[in-house]
Amino acid sequence: MITPTPAQPAKLEMTSIGHWLRQGWQDFSNASLPSIAYAAIFCLAGGVALLWLLQSGLGLLFFVLAGGFMMTAPLLITGYFRVAQLLREGKEPSFDDIVHSFRRAPGPVWALGMVAAIMYLIWITDALIIYSVYFDLKQAVVMSEFAANPGVRGNAAAFLFFAGLLGSMLAFIMFTITVFGVPYAYDRGAGFVDAVVFSVKGVFLNFPVMMVWGLVLATGTLGTLLLALPLIIVVFPILSYAGFAAYREAIGDR
Repeated sequence: MITPTPAQPAKLEMTSIGHWLRQGWQDFSNASLPSIAYAAIFCLAGGVALLWLLQSGLGLLFFVLAGGFMMTAPLLITGYFRVAQLLREGKEPSFDDIVHSFRRAPGPVWALGMVAAIMYLIWITDALIIYSVYFDLKQAVVMSEFAANPGVRGNAAAFLFFAGLLGSMLAFIMFTITVFGVPYAYDRGAGFVDAVVFSVKGVFLNFPVMMVWGLVLATGTLGTLLLALPLIIVVFPILSYAGFAAYREAIGDR
């Protein structure tokens, strides 16, 4: 573990986003098997949850689970950070390296993960309250009702709008404190406060770039979860490696 020193985030360019994505694809290509194996865990869990919710007539709530996944992802992707480190050392990563990465994760990474978990609990609780305004939690809403009943479609649209608005605010907070904070704490052993400060500085110093990057992450992750769940085994690791490349450029180590 590297002893942390005070660091100031670098100025980033909009064109850097393309570099991060290319680096993400390269890392994924060089460690595709462990990357896919790890992402498959979340794909399987998401598939089981989606089937259960659809059978229960609560399919709209998968939107809540997908949004919650995005909030807790900063802790989950630390396994990919370890893979990226090993690739830069010229080593061949394995699935065990991903598993062991959580054992070597410093306390501040787990602390940020706890913050993410709290945000997720806030999100799912408030989203369920919003859902209960428009639908009865004890009454199943079958998919055929969306096509046949305009009122159901209107309620579904209202739920998605207000729940999405709340989720966006919480996601922005999590993105701001973790996008650079988690990899900084993991890579440099920075303390909790130093990691959060570095991440917040990095985001607001490069606000337009980071808002576009956040949109890429949200669209890629949430869009895949909701529209093409099996593709998450490819999209999730690529975006994770790209996120580590973004951190490396922010820390001045492109």
